[in-house]
Amino acid sequence: MTERSIVLIDANLLTLWIIGQVSEEKVPHCRRTSHYSVADYRMLASYLSQFKHVIITPNIATETSNLLGALNGDYLKLARQILAAGLKIWSESYIQSVRVSEEPEYSRLGITDVAILLSATRETEVVTDDFDLYNSLSRRGVSVTNFTHLRAARWLEQ
Repeated sequence: MTERSIVLIDANLLTLWIIGQVSEEKVPHCRRTSHYSVADYRMLASYLSQFKHVIITPNIATETSNLLGALNGDYLKLARQILAAGLKIWSESYIQSVRVSEEPEYSRLGITDVAILLSATRETEVVTDDFDLYNSLSRRGVSVTNFTHLRAARWLEQ
């Protein structure tokens, strides 16, 4: 497996990645990740291991922190610790919300996804399971992987 450079991960997949690190068994039982399997988590973790650097936006960090609130007790505490540890080493791309709201895609995609659109560069690969975001990034020439496509390819290989 060759090592790539930079990945920008969306909030839903970052949530899956963190919850899987907390407890793989929680993945299919947590309301925020119940549509994923343990195999999905493992595939995502393997996929992300190819990259040297992770980029997020403040919007992704906020959404992920909120989504992790579906956990409780020690699971929530550990998930928030994992997120905090990541925040210390990941790069954070900040785009002012007013700038985001001026983009034509804003009314369709919202603040978080348009901030991703504006933060992604030609050197960045975005990984998402959001089809609308995937299409918008593709149209802009950004390298983007739709996690749903990876899941489907795995299913076809079985």
